[in-house]
Amino acid sequence: MKRKAPRINRTKPDDLSKILSQTLKRKNLDHKLKQYAFFQDWSEILGEKLGKVTKPEKILYGRLLVVQVSNTALLQELALKKQEILALVRAHRDAPVVEDIRFVLRGPLREKSGK
Repeated sequence: MKRKAPRINRTKPDDLSKILSQTLKRKNLDHKLKQYAFFQDWSEILGEKLGKVTKPEKILYGRLLVVQVSNTALLQELALKKQEILALVRAHRDAPVVEDIRFVLRGPLREKSGK
């Protein structure tokens, strides 16, 4: 008895980005991914000087941005500039709704390598 060859779908394959996007939406992860997208532009948002000594860590409760700070003096300085920093974050095109910022001391931050 002759076996039938499997039927091959000759339609154009879906774009990987489309499949990934649909999967993220189905798993309710697309919103979370968008929340963290602006982390990549952190130095652009705060400026190079502050971007090197701070690092966004996470978003709690969907609205509280936790930012790592390298030393206590800087933590104090940033606490005084909190409203100014909040305005910069909110003005960024990809930033999620951030209602508050919490600065936390995490010791020396590692520099990102350009490689």
